[in-house]
Parts: sequence; C-alpha cells; structure tokens
Amino acid sequence: MTVIRTPDERFENLPDFSFRPHYMELPDEKFGSLRMHYLDEGPATGKVILLMHGQGCWTYMFRKMIPILIDGGYRVIAPDYIGFGRSDKLPSTEDYSFQKHIDWLTAFFHGIEFNGVTAYLFDWGGFFGLRIAAEHAEFFDRIALSNTQLPTGDSPGREVVHQLAHRAICIAGISTGGNGQLWREMLHSTRKRLQHSTRRTSTRVLKRPPAVPDDSADISR
Repeated sequence: MTVIRTPDERFENLPDFSFRPHYMELPDEKFGSLRMHYLDEGPATGKVILLMHGQGCWTYMFRKMIPILIDGGYRVIAPDYIGFGRSDKLPSTEDYSFQKHIDWLTAFFHGIEFNGVTAYLFDWGGFFGLRIAAEHAEFFDRIALSNTQLPTGDSPGREVVHQLAHRAICIAGISTGGNGQLWREMLHSTRKRLQHSTRRTSTRVLKRPPAVPDDSADISR
C-alpha cells in the first residue's frame, strides 16, 4: 500500500504562510518510514515554544501567532500530524490510531531533542500532548491548554463522559466509515496508562507560560 503525499504546489502562494518547510522521517511498523512536516522558525538559540494544532487543521492555523512569538525572541516549532497538512497521509482510516499518533509524535519529540519546552496544545494537541507529557515530563516545562482536555474518564461525572464518548464513537463510526477505533482508544487507552502518572507530572508541567505581547489577543484573526 502506498503512502499519500500532497504535492508541494498545493501549498504555494498561501496567504501569510511563507514559512520554509522542514521534514523528519519517522519509523512505522507497517509503512517502514513516514515523513512528518514541521515548521521551525525563529532564532536557533531561543527558548522553544511548541505549537500543536487540532483536528481538521494543520500548522497553517498558527500563521498569525508565529511572527509574534518570533519577535519575542522565541524559537517556534509546529508539526503537522501524520495525515494532516504537508505530512504523509495513509491510504486507509484504519491505518490510524490514537496510539500511533502518540508513537509518531514521541519519535518526533525525541528527534528534535525537546527538553523543557513551552507547549501550546489546541484541541487534539491536548489529547496527544498531555498523554506524552505524562510519560515524558522531561520534554516540557510549561503547558498552555486551549479547547482541549485529558479524556481519562476518571472525573466524578464519568458516567456522563462515557455516555458522550459512546455517542461520539457511534457518530465517528458513521462519518468515517466505521473508524470509531480512534475515539475509543482516546478514552480507554489513555485512562488505562495515565491514571497514576498524571498526579506525578501535573505540578511540574502546568506552570505559567511566558509573557507575550499585549496584542496577542489578535493572533487568531
């Protein structure tokens, strides 16, 4: 089966997106190697800010944020998940899973040699990033969360969470041709592996993020 790679010309002349692409080859049991795209902007010696996008989008969503952070002296790294943006796409939805995304991103973080970065996790970026932070706290010093959560299902209202998750699994199964596995793993695999480690890492990871310019409220426009 062949990995799908979006032609470079599809990304030409995008408004406010003149950033140079970077790529890293990641190991994969089924496909051998997959190419992940990422942005690496700002001074090489600057403190690193990691930007992780959500579902249904890619690093293009950070086109307004990156210049502001660079002006503040930071080095900004933003990956496209496998299946998103300029990264390789797999031929079937069944080739994806929550655990595979964790493995791919963990390999990427090791490849970049992350240590004590500040991370901004949006939407699925929190699902993936918080799971990785619980197992590799050394990657992060600070984490800022936006429109996301760590879906362990361990809160007092877990019965409601399970009902909503079941409904989401059903909807995902219908809309993606039966690929409800990803959603199921997000709930059950994360809960199983993180129920003890989240307490160990939370006090270190969730610190106040570094200051940004006062006009940062406009970066998403």
